[in-house]
Amino acid sequence: MMAAPMMMAFGQEDARRRVGSVKMGVPYTGGWEEFDKESKDAKITAITRYRYVITVESRNGAEDPSALVKRVAEAIATKFEGK
Repeated sequence: MMAAPMMMAFGQEDARRRVGSVKMGVPYTGGWEEFDKESKDAKITAITRYRYVITVESRNGAEDPSALVKRVAEAIATKFEGK
């Protein structure tokens, strides 16, 4: 049930933060991104194979670390292929 909202195309952005679903490059995987523009905190929560939950966070980054956090979550999700 948690996987459905993450696989929908939803997003919201304002001056302080950005939240929304993100397309992950791994089959059967959906993700949700949260990024705080002031503190540069980024978090991706991904569900892969409809049952494994992966959370990757970065805090106090110098730039927008969203791409890095997403790559790490995708790398972890690939470990579950075939399970």
